[in-house]
This record gives sequence, structure tokens and C-alpha cells, in this order.
Amino acid sequence: MSNKNKNSRIGIVGGGPGGLSTAYYLKKKGYTQVTVLEKLPEVGGLCNSITFENRSFDLGANYLTPAYKKTLKIAKEVGAKLYVETKAYCYNPETGKYSSILKAVTRDVSFFKFSWQAIRYFFERRKVSKKLPKAGYKGVSQHPDLACSFEDWLRDKNLLGLKELFHIPITLMGYGKLHEIPAPYALTYMSNYTFLTLLMFGAGLPIPWPKRFIYGFQRFWEKVSWNLTVIKNADIHSIKRGDEIQVHFTTLEHDMNQLIKVEKQMTFDYLVLAVPLTLPILENLFTDSNTGHCELTNEEKRLFSKVVTHPFCLTTFILRDLKLPRRLVNLLPVPELGKPYIITQQFDDNPLVSFYSRTDEHNQPDREKVIDYIKDLYSQLGSQYEGECFTHDRWTYFPHVEALTIKEGFYDHLEELQGKNNTYFTGGLMAFELIEPILNYSDNLVNEYF
Repeated sequence: MSNKNKNSRIGIVGGGPGGLSTAYYLKKKGYTQVTVLEKLPEVGGLCNSITFENRSFDLGANYLTPAYKKTLKIAKEVGAKLYVETKAYCYNPETGKYSSILKAVTRDVSFFKFSWQAIRYFFERRKVSKKLPKAGYKGVSQHPDLACSFEDWLRDKNLLGLKELFHIPITLMGYGKLHEIPAPYALTYMSNYTFLTLLMFGAGLPIPWPKRFIYGFQRFWEKVSWNLTVIKNADIHSIKRGDEIQVHFTTLEHDMNQLIKVEKQMTFDYLVLAVPLTLPILENLFTDSNTGHCELTNEEKRLFSKVVTHPFCLTTFILRDLKLPRRLVNLLPVPELGKPYIITQQFDDNPLVSFYSRTDEHNQPDREKVIDYIKDLYSQLGSQYEGECFTHDRWTYFPHVEALTIKEGFYDHLEELQGKNNTYFTGGLMAFELIEPILNYSDNLVNEYF
């Protein structure tokens, strides 16, 4: 049990799911002085939503499944309503043909073999539950069978017949190809709850999942933030840790019809970092803009230098002459980097169409090339639109480390940092870049340390 004073001043950097859920659970536990600092003018992080012609669209996180127990519980508390997602198709850009998900993922394997391996996956995934911690990945290095790529794990379990199926939630969702993503991440994502939903959805069965928030995922987080202290537009210039933690930042104030930058400094007893935990981002936060001195410890620099990301693009076009056979279309075989992976047209009566693409950490392909690829695709699908895109966002997505780094004990060392210099870490790197694992980790962090 923690002996921390409930009046302790706690500063949380980052108003995305990691930061807001930590603040939410701290408030539930009775902490009264919790402040979230968010750099952007809105909360939600990678949960980004817009409205076009009276409909709400997700430009980041989108679906919920039965596995989202904590998220659904909070949604019920704040009154965020949901609707059931449409059925989906697959599209092969090489042949120009549509097919059902089931047909697309069994084109190289018999239906019997696929079904038998799907049944066996449930048993193998249940065994893994005993090896994965309640939250995070501490101790996973002690299980060599997990310190490998997901494709190697599938091969070891003789489950490669499911490979094409797993491309949809993993590769097409921006987490990398199956030989790239470490098994612990993929297995955290593909719980038995989620796998069952994937199978039933892929088979076209009439199930009430997956679901979306009617007003978008970001608006859900806005509702959560209404009961929390959040300072938006907080551009942090330095963080200094000592007996107390000093955070120097600028924010915006209104001066009649103008916005002016105002310098502020806040003092905290504890600091929670809920930003993408990459070394460049942390160095920016902890480097004094006046002196150039970086406050990160050598161990923090060593560990976070190992973190890599898979930057992900979400681009929208207003295509009034395009009608997809299903409002969600997955592209298989997996296209090359930069080309669209997924197309969504969330509503039959709305022309906003979203295209999901992945780039690399060097921003290649660049914005113009990604948009050119999308124009080629929607032209192939029958649209004659010649204008510009409506929105284009490129996210710092999926902070993670390689399988060998996990095997070498990365997460054991990372968890040892929790609480040092009165600093704590949460978010995608700690749990996996998915909303429910992030909430689960934040809840566990609060229960263990506060």
C-alpha cells in the first residue's frame, strides 16, 4: 500500500489516453491535486475525431471490442454512446477484385486447416495468459518462447495458417508485418476475446461488435477530461527534478480578440510521463531551452534510445462519386509501405472517405507520395475526383522495442525506473499501443504506486 499523501501535487504530461486515464484513476483513489498538461488545444492524443456534414469520424483510434472492459465501464459513467460497425470486405489491388474477409484469408490454406488452427489458437493463447503480467511486460524476458517475432511464435505453435487473418488487425493497423512485431505485443492485442470477435466479424456473422463511439473516440476523452484539471496548449520548455519537480511551460491566454503566450511554472511532488516515450521527445521535454542541459539520467537515455516507432498516416478525401461495397475495406495482399492499407467510408450517406497508410521514421514515403498513392487507388476504385485531400495527419505511432531487446530484459529495467526521481511512466510503450491495455496499465500503476 502506498503511503503518499492524497494532497500530493501530481503533474501528468500528456492528455492522451495514458495521461487522462491515470488522472481519472488517481481521482477515483482520492487524489485532489492532479494536473494534466497537454501540448495540443484538444485532449485525446491519437484518439482524434472530426465532424463533416453532421457525422463524426475517427482519424485515430476507432473500434471497441468486448475486451475493452475498462473503456466500456468509463464510457458508461460519462454517457458516451456507441454504435455497431458495418461488415467489412477485402480488396486485392493487384486483381481489382473484392472478396469476403474469410475468402481472402483462406486463399492459401484449406478451410479445414484454418478452422482447426483457429481452435488451437484459443488454447495456446490461454497458456500465454499465465506468462504475461497483469499489466505491462515485466518478467516476459524469462520466457524465451515469447521473446521472438509473432510469426516465429505462430510457426512454433504450427499456426501459420492464420497468418493472413492476423495481417488485418496487426499489419494493416500499422503495427508492422508479422515477422517484425514481437510476440508479446501481438498476443496482448489478440486476446481470446478479441480473436473470437475477429473470427466472427471476418465470417460475416451478425454480431454486435466491433463498435465505435457515436461522436468519436476523442469526444469520449473530452467527456472524461471534463471532471479533471487539464491545461491545454501547454508547451513545456523544461522539466527539472529535485526535492520538487519544476515544470516550466507557456500556454495561451485570450487578450480580447488575440491569443498571447504566457509563461508559467508549476511545482509538483510527482511526475507522470504519458507522452510517446521516445528519446527525442523526452530529450525535448527535459532539456532546458536556455542552458541546453538535459535532465534525463543516463539509464533513461540508454533505455529510451532503444525505442522505435511506426509512423502512421490517416488521410481523408471527400469523394462524392465513390460508393464502396462495404464501408470498411482491407487491402490484401499487404501493400508496400506508404500505400493505403485500409479504406473506411463510415456512413453510406456521407462522402468522407478515410485512407490508412504507414510510413517509416524518416518520413518516407513523404506526404505528397502517400497522397499520390491514395489518388491512384481511389481512381482504380472508380472515383474521378481531382481535388486535394481534406485532412492528412501523421502520428508518432506504436512506440516499441525489438524482440531481441525484450529478451535482453528491457522491460525489467524499464519497470525499475518507476518512482525514481519521483517520476512514473505510462502509455503505449509500457502496455502496447491500444486503448484498453493502456487503461489497464494506468490503473495498475495507480494501484501499485499511489
